[in-house]
Amino acid sequence: MYNTTSNVAALDRTASRMTCLGEEAGTVRTENRQGDILLLPSPSNDADDPLNWSKARKWWITCVVCAAVFCCNFTTAGPTIAIVQTAMDFEVMPAKAAYLFTSAALVQGLSMLWWAPMCAKWGRRPVYVFSFVLYTIFAFASGACKTWSQQLACRIIMAAASGAGEVLGPLTIADIWFLHERTLPISLYNVFLSVGVGLALFIDGWITAGSGWRTIYWVSGAIIGLVTIAVIFSFPETNYRRGPQPTVTLTQKRVLDHSKKQTYMQSLSVLPKQTWTHDSWTMLFLRPIALIAYPAVAWTALVFAVTIGAIVSVTSNVAIAFGQTYQFGPGLTGSCFIAAVIGSLLALLGGWATDKYSTRRTHDNGGIREPEMRLLPILPALITTPLSLVLYGVGIQHGLHWICPTIGLALINFSAVWATTNAMVYMIDCLKPLAEESVTSVLAYKAAFGFLLSFYTNPWIALMGYQNMFGTFAGISSFCLALVFIFMIWGKPIRKNALQWRLIQKLKWHADRDDIVIEDEDETPVRSLS
Repeated sequence: MYNTTSNVAALDRTASRMTCLGEEAGTVRTENRQGDILLLPSPSNDADDPLNWSKARKWWITCVVCAAVFCCNFTTAGPTIAIVQTAMDFEVMPAKAAYLFTSAALVQGLSMLWWAPMCAKWGRRPVYVFSFVLYTIFAFASGACKTWSQQLACRIIMAAASGAGEVLGPLTIADIWFLHERTLPISLYNVFLSVGVGLALFIDGWITAGSGWRTIYWVSGAIIGLVTIAVIFSFPETNYRRGPQPTVTLTQKRVLDHSKKQTYMQSLSVLPKQTWTHDSWTMLFLRPIALIAYPAVAWTALVFAVTIGAIVSVTSNVAIAFGQTYQFGPGLTGSCFIAAVIGSLLALLGGWATDKYSTRRTHDNGGIREPEMRLLPILPALITTPLSLVLYGVGIQHGLHWICPTIGLALINFSAVWATTNAMVYMIDCLKPLAEESVTSVLAYKAAFGFLLSFYTNPWIALMGYQNMFGTFAGISSFCLALVFIFMIWGKPIRKNALQWRLIQKLKWHADRDDIVIEDEDETPVRSLS
């Protein structure tokens, strides 16, 4: 006979062992008492759950994400190397031609404010497919424009379409990788975001020297087209809503349910299969703007602003600086950005070092992981960021050997990847249910800051000179990065108390955005360790 009392009691016991990970603000148990790694978020037994995909499939998706974000900067920043030639072709002053690039950078960032709500509501795949088809069309259109006005309109639409690739990257990575695996994929994302600038300036410089600036868009359109084909035919939906799941260890043998597994053709559907959240459209649009009030988001935005902003300020000026100081043309100036590519690749060590360090700290902490355990490895960027800006500014100001500012280019890109990787993973750990909005908030504010820098870098240099301008920027970046010590010391009470602030409570996520874990009875619940 069905025993109502006993079943209710069982449900009560289960409910008492449930933990909503979002409510813990990033404090989670990632090891059991035996030292086995717990998989977080806890995967379901559904074969279509992205967390259950094979490592090969996850890495392929990550590669597509990295290729997509590479394209975003390839077309936004790369053509700046040909600003003089573009101005001559359209018979405008270089200052007016610069609007083609500054406006595109701004629109690319602001476009994330509408792409993110769409991917939260309708899923990742529909947004990826639509935006990249649009991106491909207007990349080719930008090369065919006959007037400055046409070029401006095409680049603005192209930039708006490319913004989806930048904002969806970290979200997709968070969808498919477990907590203890995310840092390296995020590091790769940031590397390709940075390499998209350096490699684009190198390639576009020689394209401009040999074939003219329009060829940049033919090459870019072909690359974006290949990525679009990969997205259409191999990029499934990565959003997934799972109910309460029991804890699972890394070594635990599991049997997956393949009875409802999608066929390949079903996975290619572009139409949203469901509404992924019950959050209102109004909340989805407003949340990224207001979420800057959350301390982890605000600091991450500052890290992105000063490190990516350093790249923006240099790329806005490099053609003029190297041309006047070293008489370099587009080809030689672009070649100097090979150093930027090398610096970005070296920063991959940051993801590896952070994973190793945080895993060790977690083990020493009895299996409880705090987001602040990811912060110590960011410290090298406190040295390399101001150093890179000083090398560039002093080198150009005093006409030192071209290798001096070129080393600065390498260190600027190294610092940007190293710092942003650790800051972004920290922020996502603190606010996983609001990953879409927090990432959007950071990237949008970063874009706004970059837009201002791209406008005012050259007037700032004219006013203060290279040495003083980049020296001042070095001081600002050092201050923003040094705020990490506040989070290293008081990060836990800050993030937990911030969740109770009135504004943050108004921005609270719907329950369908959170991951719920059923804790083992013999484990100490995370909430009692807070």
